[in-house]
Amino acid sequence: MKERKRIVLLFPGQGTLKKGTGADLLETKYAIELDRKASSVIGFSLIEKIMQATEDDYSRTVFVQPATFFLSLLSYIILKEESEVFVVGAAGHSLGELTALTASGFFEIQTGFQLVLHRAKFMESCCRKELSSMVAVIGDNPLSLSSIAGYYGVYLANINSNQQVVFAGPVEGLKHFKDRVQELGYRAIYLNVEGAFHTPLMDEASTNFRLFLKKQKIGYNSFPVISNFDGKPYDRNNLIEKLSRQISSPVRWVDCIETLSFFDPDCWVETFPGNVLLRMLPPEIPGERIAIRSLSDIEKL
Repeated sequence: MKERKRIVLLFPGQGTLKKGTGADLLETKYAIELDRKASSVIGFSLIEKIMQATEDDYSRTVFVQPATFFLSLLSYIILKEESEVFVVGAAGHSLGELTALTASGFFEIQTGFQLVLHRAKFMESCCRKELSSMVAVIGDNPLSLSSIAGYYGVYLANINSNQQVVFAGPVEGLKHFKDRVQELGYRAIYLNVEGAFHTPLMDEASTNFRLFLKKQKIGYNSFPVISNFDGKPYDRNNLIEKLSRQISSPVRWVDCIETLSFFDPDCWVETFPGNVLLRMLPPEIPGERIAIRSLSDIEKL
């Protein structure tokens, strides 16, 4: 009997989805069933919305978050049903953490969609109060720039790798910060988002999400999920606190990957739309890499 491949799952977040991708996934029987569950919560077909979405929709939190959650979770469901793999652990980046928690069984699928929808609304409400954005900074030890970020009213938002971090804040201060770090020799790239996620500018969203989370049923997970908040596994006792604080705290992705590496997987698999998180994996970490961008990628497993 063939031994099942031990895999770690990586679930991407907002900003990874591109218009026109995922068509073959949306044509599967699994997509129809998932869309039925999603529409019972959000009131419309996500398949139709994704197919008809405009370029402007792809910058709006209230569309991008449910669409990304849907497609990422769909790719996991197809993987689970169509391949013989053993999931030893998982993590999701920002929004992707909700996908990971739902895939693992902490939340039922309909609950997952409710959480995504409310999270997006709470975050978009914060975005409307102050124009803000995010900038990825790439170079040698960009984390050191935290020492000057406060001068510009900017916050550390993501620690993605030793070569890439993300800062966020009000657009005016962020612009001056971006100019300064470029003067220092770093690459600085605006992200296609409409707010300063994972910073204190999201405190109100974090509080509101915590209150909503307390009303939800929490299930039992089938595999470990590592938290963005502290790089440690979730459990039923710490889930509400850590998941709500994640919205207004930096994503400690480096810590998540370090923890997952101890599970010694045969393969690192990034769910749809794939190959954003895998590119941030340190090359010295062993294991095959597979990004799910179509049905043919799932067949590799």
